[in-house]
Amino acid sequence: MRTVEFKGHEFTYDERCMKSYKWQKAMNSGDAERSSRAIARLFAGRDEEYADVLSENDDPDELDSAMDAMAELLGAVLEDMGQSAKN
Repeated sequence: MRTVEFKGHEFTYDERCMKSYKWQKAMNSGDAERSSRAIARLFAGRDEEYADVLSENDDPDELDSAMDAMAELLGAVLEDMGQSAKN
């Protein structure tokens, strides 16, 4: 497990997930349910908590803001993994 700091918060993720062929396949399947399960695995079941933290100042009825925040968090995780690979 690794931790990435993003927007003033720390988020823990399992870097082995992103390196897994099955995880990559689930994320690229085009199936929203499979992608959601993959994200939940990546964040050890804390994905909804993380989405809430990232969208706490947003309108709770706007799902797009939470989805955008999670997409940005995934980008931060990818960047963190890239940095760890360089070290």
